[in-house]
Amino acid sequence: MEQLMPPSAYNEAIKIGFFRRPILQPAIAFCGAWLFVALLYQMKFSYLLIYGGWQVFWPTFIIITGFFVGSIPGYFFSVDRNSAWRSKHFSLTRGDLASIEKRLNILLISWLILSILEIIYSGGLPLFWLFTGSSKTYFDFGIPSLHGLLNAVISACTLVSFLIAPYASRSIYRYMPALLFIWAIIAVTRNLIIVNGLQILFLYALTKRSFNPKNVIGLFVLLILSVIIFGWVGDARSGATAFLGLARPSNMWPSYLPSGFFWVYIYLTTPLNNLVHQMNSMIPEWNWTLMYSTSTFFPSVVRDAIYGENHMFRGDLVQEAFNVSTAFSDLYRDIGYYGLAFLSFIIGYFSIKFWNGRNIIALFFLAVMMQNNVLSIFFNNYFYLPVIFQFAVLAFILRGITGVTMAEPAK
Repeated sequence: MEQLMPPSAYNEAIKIGFFRRPILQPAIAFCGAWLFVALLYQMKFSYLLIYGGWQVFWPTFIIITGFFVGSIPGYFFSVDRNSAWRSKHFSLTRGDLASIEKRLNILLISWLILSILEIIYSGGLPLFWLFTGSSKTYFDFGIPSLHGLLNAVISACTLVSFLIAPYASRSIYRYMPALLFIWAIIAVTRNLIIVNGLQILFLYALTKRSFNPKNVIGLFVLLILSVIIFGWVGDARSGATAFLGLARPSNMWPSYLPSGFFWVYIYLTTPLNNLVHQMNSMIPEWNWTLMYSTSTFFPSVVRDAIYGENHMFRGDLVQEAFNVSTAFSDLYRDIGYYGLAFLSFIIGYFSIKFWNGRNIIALFFLAVMMQNNVLSIFFNNYFYLPVIFQFAVLAFILRGITGVTMAEPAK
């Protein structure tokens, strides 16, 4: 028999911090990421980077300016804009926590049942196919349209589980990030690992009161090791010689560095390179309905029926092997430079609105938005259904859970 919670415990307050550090301010994070990539581009460590300073500066300037312009109404339409506090706490009751856990359990059980159906439908698992040499790949896994929504469900559940785990009644929530990453490996989907890794990292940074210098140093060492391992894996899969032949390092590249650094450099700079190349080689189609930009809003079955293969737009690439063109390529295809300004305006508006949010749901929305902002230098998660559906799932989990805001002075 389920043990009932006494009324005093049911109303007991749990404090969750929201520490708005300047370095995490959306304008600094977003603009810093784009300026950093533009600076790396100017170093010209690869002969693939064929454009000059002004040609790279102009789209970067439009994107950053659009963000700042959008942040102005985002600030003025924020409920908490006049707060004199940099940091605050959200206060949840045990009753709030019980409601959150109940909804998480419903979603997780539903996810598990539907994932089993996907395995049956697909006839196996991608990791098994990989090791057995099957002709099937991870593209063949999952039920069309449903698979992306299930990824959004497990991502949102993992994000909430990460935050409530220390206070939850069940220990399963502590292991949700690890379980999700294991599932991502089984399903052979790097995007699920990257998206959730960043979201959890941002949520941790936003809710952690202070950082031990040892932890910061450890994180930096882990980052360096990850870069080195990334290079080793890339060399093993593609061959170091083949990669260098495609990436074409210039004489300015410090060749004494481990190969992982050049892999990361190419992955960071070629999306911007492709965007600039697209702007210099093609004329926008002036689709003011944003026909191609919004194609990823639809489930794959609907999208394929409407667009056919036209939604698989790569643009005019400098090198076919590096086919990512930032979050803005489809917007440029539709309406040119106006598309860059429009999307960055929307990004700025919602980023600042979530940053100044009064309810606890804004904290989770901000973590998802910051992940989108960082990855905008690669691709458009803002219009990607498996990512944006997280907002709907988070709204369901936290429905009616506002949390009492208690501010504390900035330190």
